[in-house]
Amino acid sequence: MATNIQSVRYRSRKLSFFLSWVGAQLVAVWLGSPQYTDESGQPKPLARFVSEGGDASFEALVAGVNSDIRPRVVLDEWLRLGIVRYDEQM
Repeated sequence: MATNIQSVRYRSRKLSFFLSWVGAQLVAVWLGSPQYTDESGQPKPLARFVSEGGDASFEALVAGVNSDIRPRVVLDEWLRLGIVRYDEQM
């Protein structure tokens, strides 16, 4: 049983590291790419889905950085950490 627990802990740490790396890349693109910033260089609020926001959506941002992870996984983690929030006006 200990082997399974260690295996789960290892995979959990590996996933956390991967999400941290992907998260850093996402923030860099969101803050530095003209398609995700407004005229003054500030990051735009993003629609959640491509169907709502096209290329300027959270889904497109994640897919553009790494296609191995689902946008929902990143969104759930960022919501948990308080990095993003839902805006009902979007």
